[in-house]
Parts: sequence; C-alpha cells; structure tokens
Amino acid sequence: MKEIVIKISDYFDNKYTALVGRPNGEKLLDLLKKKSILLRDLEKEKDIIYIDIPSYILTMNKSFFLGFLETRVQELGKEHFLKKYLFRNNEHISNLVEEKFVDAALSSSPPEEIINA
Repeated sequence: MKEIVIKISDYFDNKYTALVGRPNGEKLLDLLKKKSILLRDLEKEKDIIYIDIPSYILTMNKSFFLGFLETRVQELGKEHFLKKYLFRNNEHISNLVEEKFVDAALSSSPPEEIINA
C-alpha cells in the first residue's frame, strides 16, 4: 500500500494550539504547493494520505478544514475522501472531520459554481 504523511508540524510550529480560519487552511495549501505537493496528484499516486497532527494542536475548526480540503472532499465524495485522507494522532480532530467537516464541505457550493453563478 502506497502512503504519504503530511506533517502539520512542518508548516505550523508549536505556537499554534488550534488550526482555525479559512485563510490559514488556504495558506497550508499554498505552502504545500510551494514544495510541489499537490493533493490531487498525491491522490492518484498514493492509497492513503496521512495528515499528521502534532500533540500541541488541540483542535481544528470547520473554516480551516474547508480552506484546506473542501475541494478535495467535493471532488472525491465523502466515502472516498474518508478512505484516502486519514488524520492521525488526535482523535478529537479525526472525529470532527468524519462527523461534521466532510458533510460541511459537501453542503457548500464548489468555487466554480459560485464564480459562474
């Protein structure tokens, strides 16, 4: 099984205790892109993409998740996203993703629809 680990600690140091705000989620995407890490490409190459949450991060809010992964959820769908992306080392965040955030991503309009409306 092909896997990759994206370590949040590589992008947010221990002064952060919470991952909040859509702009910060989008910032993480931009930081990954600067390292030539494109999630859509990883999805084709890897079976599992682990999102490694360091112990100093206590929570994540919906806005951060949507800024970071909303389009991935919308393109993959709930079932495939939850099989592809696994959040590690923080059960609270894993539960939020599985129980609330993925559904929130699916209930919002994709950016293309908003632009073309």
